[in-house]
Amino acid sequence: MTDIIRSSGKNKIETAKETLVLLLKSLRKGCFFNIYGFGDTFESLFQTSVEYNQVSMDLALKKIKKCNADLGGTKILEPLQDIFSKSLEKDYTRQVFLLTDGEVSNTAQIIEEVKKHASTHRFFTLGIGEGASTSLIKGVATASYGKYDFITGKARMQAKVLRCLKLSFQRSATNISLHWKLPGGVEAVVCPKAPEVIFHQERTVVYAQLKGLESNHMEEKAEATLRYFCGTMEYQQALEFSLKPAETDSFSIHFMAAKLLIKNGLDGMEECSTQESIDQIVKISIESNVISHYTAYIAVYKDGKEPLQRPMTRQDIPLIDSQTFHLRKGTPFGCIGGCILALISFSCCQHSSGHSGHSSPSSSIQENESLFDSKENQLMVLIGLQKADGSWNMDNALAKIFISTESKLKSSIPVKGVDPTLWATLLSLIWLHAHGKNVKDDWELLASKAVSWLKSKSAGIDLKEWIEAGNDFLKTEVEPGQLGI
Repeated sequence: MTDIIRSSGKNKIETAKETLVLLLKSLRKGCFFNIYGFGDTFESLFQTSVEYNQVSMDLALKKIKKCNADLGGTKILEPLQDIFSKSLEKDYTRQVFLLTDGEVSNTAQIIEEVKKHASTHRFFTLGIGEGASTSLIKGVATASYGKYDFITGKARMQAKVLRCLKLSFQRSATNISLHWKLPGGVEAVVCPKAPEVIFHQERTVVYAQLKGLESNHMEEKAEATLRYFCGTMEYQQALEFSLKPAETDSFSIHFMAAKLLIKNGLDGMEECSTQESIDQIVKISIESNVISHYTAYIAVYKDGKEPLQRPMTRQDIPLIDSQTFHLRKGTPFGCIGGCILALISFSCCQHSSGHSGHSSPSSSIQENESLFDSKENQLMVLIGLQKADGSWNMDNALAKIFISTESKLKSSIPVKGVDPTLWATLLSLIWLHAHGKNVKDDWELLASKAVSWLKSKSAGIDLKEWIEAGNDFLKTEVEPGQLGI
């Protein structure tokens, strides 16, 4: 679901389109998906989510290709409500990707609406540039137990979005809670509170302050138990510890905990700033000796025996003009004039564990010779040729990427009489690993889908020998292990 208003730059629009193509190509067999376009109004590609296959993918790619910045402003709530109104397939959850570089006027209302549907909809939100609404990006993701990220500076939109897609395919720990066994009168104050979800290969850190400890507690033991669910299975881990403080001069953990308390206090003040919350931040800052927005360090001169009589003076420190700096570097300076929003809604079966194309015909490639000016353009053309099941057809368009011809591709097949699609798919995978390793995050999921397809269709074929033959043909050096074979 995409909204790119007219004031957005051409490069940003093309990057958003490329990102949507990569998302579609990386979906797995068995998913259901839909695409919305929205601004002052909204429209959807399909009436309801459709199964991901060659026909539906081709329709979506044609829609993306024709996408123009012509829907006006930024109204997110209405299309979200339409998404929420659509019924879900049995045993499926819905993942929604939201990309924005702007703000909306009804952030609280949007977050509240997302909370109502958090049990069936999970959001992955990405803020583009410095102007993205932090409260919207964080709030929507947190309310739905999803993930948020920000794309700033030279960070690539494609890589960030595809990382979120990887997370959406993985199992996660949910319903996380901490339980304490402590002596009477002792209380554990946790900061931040236990997260609602932790994704695979991610970690989270929480700090606990034990209040009410007395000298008679020092010889006692306490226990903290972590409980969580992974799918329908419940797990728990217990940690026993002594209440006697460790003998150390290091207070690093205390400093980090204080810094987090201050940060959480400041984040909370984005919605409502009160004198009480400011006083609390100042109190934590002074007690922990960790600086905050409302405190400052003061230098004390101890060598002299007499107090300094002169008044404090302000010292202005000149800052580098950012515009001049960027221009000197030869990079255009400026911000996105409007808002880029891309919202992809797709459903993924909870029980699916396997990985599961043809975006532009050969004629369109022949009309755009400039596509072959660089490896990056060749990479996107190659990705565009992949089919929904993960395979590649053997044709002139593919041969051109390999600087060859279709007849030479066919004559190079190691075993005669087999489906040429097998050879075309293997060569495509080898080419990706040889020439696209710098942007592996962009194509890792679709390559995994291709490997799964290849393994399912290559019974009786020694793929390692084929990889060696493929390296000879493409003049590359890719090992079978790199392909996952």
